[in-house]
Amino acid sequence: METRKLTVKNGEYQCDIDITVEEWKTVLQDKTIINDNCLDVLLKFYAEPEHKATCKALEEKYHSSAQSFNGTIIAFAKATQKKLNRFQVVRDNGKPCYWIIAMLGKDLPNGLFEWTLRPELVIAMEELKLLEAKFIEFKNFSDLINLINSKLGNDFINKFRYKRKELANLGKAPMGGILFKNNEDGKNWAINEGGGTEVQYHISYDANQSNMYFGIGFNTEYVPFKNKKTPVEYVQPFANAYLQLSNSELIKRVKDKGFKYDGNEQELKELKEGRYYFIGKEINIVDNSIALQDFNSMIGEIKTDLFELYCAIFEKRNQLLNKTNINMKYINLLKANKNLIFTGVPATGKTYLAKQITQEMDAEVAFVQFHPSYDYTDFVEGLRPVKKDGDELGFELKDGVFKAFCKKAIENRKVDNFDKYFNNFIDELSENPIELETPSQKKKFKVEINSNRTCVAIPTTAVATRMSITKEMIKNYIFNDSITEWKPYTIPIANYFKDKYQIKVENTTPKDFVFIIDEINRAEISKVFGELFYSIEADYRGEKGIVQTQYANLQDESDVFAKGFYVPENVYIIGTMNDIDRSVESMDFAMRRRFAWQEITAEDSLAILDNLQIDNLDDIEIRTKAKNRLLNLNQQISDIEELGSAYHIGGAYFLKLKNYEGDFQQLWDYHLKGVLFEYLRGLPNADKHLSELKQAYDNESNSDDKAEIKDAENDG
Repeated sequence: METRKLTVKNGEYQCDIDITVEEWKTVLQDKTIINDNCLDVLLKFYAEPEHKATCKALEEKYHSSAQSFNGTIIAFAKATQKKLNRFQVVRDNGKPCYWIIAMLGKDLPNGLFEWTLRPELVIAMEELKLLEAKFIEFKNFSDLINLINSKLGNDFINKFRYKRKELANLGKAPMGGILFKNNEDGKNWAINEGGGTEVQYHISYDANQSNMYFGIGFNTEYVPFKNKKTPVEYVQPFANAYLQLSNSELIKRVKDKGFKYDGNEQELKELKEGRYYFIGKEINIVDNSIALQDFNSMIGEIKTDLFELYCAIFEKRNQLLNKTNINMKYINLLKANKNLIFTGVPATGKTYLAKQITQEMDAEVAFVQFHPSYDYTDFVEGLRPVKKDGDELGFELKDGVFKAFCKKAIENRKVDNFDKYFNNFIDELSENPIELETPSQKKKFKVEINSNRTCVAIPTTAVATRMSITKEMIKNYIFNDSITEWKPYTIPIANYFKDKYQIKVENTTPKDFVFIIDEINRAEISKVFGELFYSIEADYRGEKGIVQTQYANLQDESDVFAKGFYVPENVYIIGTMNDIDRSVESMDFAMRRRFAWQEITAEDSLAILDNLQIDNLDDIEIRTKAKNRLLNLNQQISDIEELGSAYHIGGAYFLKLKNYEGDFQQLWDYHLKGVLFEYLRGLPNADKHLSELKQAYDNESNSDDKAEIKDAENDG
């Protein structure tokens, strides 16, 4: 037997073995050499670009050990040498080398070894049509599911079971032994065990079209057990999680491998009941058989890419629900106290959180930012210059933003086409005045209109005093059961109008109105609120907390607050303030006790970074780096005795990374360095502290991981 030497040049392994295509065909058709496992491994290498791969890459792709690929190729090559019986390959040290018979090899810079199928072997596989000839056969869909469960193996199935137990916070793991459940009841689809109300693995089979589909789905067709929640309420958070991950490298990788959404992904924003939403891939089925290569690829993708996607969606959904639960805590705090202040270090997302809360409350919102020049006339009411006839200037009483907001809150109940019906009412009165009577005394009075198209009540008395009953008076009675004047005449006119036009009042439960005051501490609070200190208190909301404002004597008779101002019970106030701001010290103590206070820490603000997205950068990676840098920087700030947690940096600063394409150095140079320099101004060793802070900021590793490594080194 001839001996041939293995040569290595520039990391490339070669040996001229002179096996022809015809000889390879003979080997490939020898059943004593080629079994299902051997052919499976050869096909996996063949399926790779240029028929080359490392065993490590195949391990990660197919969830089979690198050693199994290595061992199978060596056994195949050794059997080939024995069958041909005309040469052997040896290394420089004289020891035999078998794999080089079937492969060429190359050392990679990362320390791995890349194998490439020999060209003659590739041609032989193609001419024998091994790729087309090898199929997995199944009797029916249930049989196919059993084959898939078997091929997935207990190791992966148990891995999935316990991961789902962790993600879904289950008391125990689902039933073992299977991933996909099919009850043999004629269904042509199967999902993972226990996945009825979650994101789910999905496999379906269309016998008519000879197609099979597998992937990840969201099912709103049913709930498998009695519950008050609808399928949409269960599944929508998972769809929301998928959409938040849509720009991640994971989703891009999955789509690059042929998985796609069946439709427009934007419809995932609002799921409809009775639908199935699917991100998957199609496999061709011929006469109840599936190509071995397709089958193995599917198994590999279920174990790797789809498993990673499944876990990512579940984890993101849990994050979103946790954020919602935290927001509900704040909503309950606001509802109980009517007034709430978010305080904390700068850039912790206090204003963002306030707006997020109003969205979850489905509230009407107004927003103002206080500043040192802000006063009572801006907030409540005041005289404003107006231009009258010609060039003459005068003054009119104008509502401030808060008073106008409170009016809107009082009048928030809707009446179908009120304005249209009222105009019709006025038109009819202009042609045909009516006669009504007062509720108690039953005294007759006439109703007509004046030149301003306003109702006028005229008693049938000798004096016949004309009393204007305005549209606002009628509307206020219908909406709020409130009457400012001329009660005996307003009530019958309003009831006549309501009955004649069949006015129906909607929204009997008043809508929530939230007034957000950003940087509430920057104005002189007592001058802004004035006498409202009394009426904003939770116990004095509504008409029981009515107060006379500074301009009460100038109120219009038709104004809803003509008899005095009050804060409606459906109005809530959220203030935000930075507790490091020197103006905090001037916050009135009388005002302080009328608000609930909630600190938003820098650590709380980490959730803001879950929305950080930068073009051409992996979302998960940039968010992880930003969070770790923030935590490490704040830990170093805490270690400076003169600073501490009151000087922490908030997460919102890191959203500015979008302006610098993710460049952390520019974020430091143009934003963080200046803030920290001011914090350190006048302190001993300020330059040294700033250098230490920069060093901590540059650390992208998790501080907890670093501590664990340090502990392990100490233990060793």
